Amino acid sequence: MKKWSAILGAVLLTGGILGACSEKETKEQSTEKPADNSAEETTEKPVDKEVTTQSPEPAEEPADNTDKTDNADNADKQPAAPKEPAANITEATGVFNGMADPHTVEIEVDGQPQSFQVAPDSDMMKKFDQMEEGTNVTFTYKKEGEQLILQELKKITAKKDSASTIIEAKGVFNGVADPHTVEVEVNGQPQSFQVTPGSDMMKKFDQMEEGTNITFTYKKVGEQLVFQELKAASSNDTNTEAKGTFNGMADPHTVEIEVDGQPQSFQVAPDSDMMKKFDQMEEGTSITFTYKKEGEQLILQELK
Repeated sequence: MKKWSAILGAVLLTGGILGACSEKETKEQSTEKPADNSAEETTEKPVDKEVTTQSPEPAEEPADNTDKTDNADNADKQPAAPKEPAANITEATGVFNGMADPHTVEIEVDGQPQSFQVAPDSDMMKKFDQMEEGTNVTFTYKKEGEQLILQELKKITAKKDSASTIIEAKGVFNGVADPHTVEVEVNGQPQSFQVTPGSDMMKKFDQMEEGTNITFTYKKVGEQLVFQELKAASSNDTNTEAKGTFNGMADPHTVEIEVDGQPQSFQVAPDSDMMKKFDQMEEGTSITFTYKKEGEQLILQELK
């Protein structure tokens, strides 16, 4: 027992001695001045650091919104309505030559006679009915297929006739070709003259016998000969009667008849009653007829 007490006391004593020594060393360290390290720090050379400069990355370009904008604009726009084609209306100036039929008038434009369609019984047609041939007109028209359709009659100017444009002539009346045309033989040549339909002059021609000698005045309008005045009319009594054989038609106003074995050409008014008889006649038919001689021509007067 005493032995264990001695050992325990020795251990405690040893621990006390060691603790005292440790406390003394701690106090000595706290009283020592810190070592001067400034010299060492100043003698050290600074280490060169490699500086790496990074170039800035390019900024991203803004997204192209053009397509979106265009699409938005196109969406806002409404499709344009199709435009109707403008009517092909032409304005022209010419000379009124007369009526061809109840719905057609002839106007000379730039020296060329042309036919224009007009609605029958319209106000425009009534104006043409009362218009004198040779009147200057300004008008509009349009082309439909091959036809020229009058649209508006803008201006009417009466044409002043000078004495030099009026021609006096003598001839033989051959007949009425149509409601506005008569045929007169002048100097042995049959010629067509225009007469206003329904006029007093045309009524005289309607009642006139073919072969009548007439004195008249006319003027030339473009390519047409237009009657102005019927001055005198007298029948020709110097007719010759003959017999012969009908050989046929030479043209719309000429027939061939063989007289005394000799074929001869005789003039007949186109579309006359006499010409209609020849149209229906068979070649070789024996006929008796009267005729008269004017210049170099033989003019048939009557088919007996």
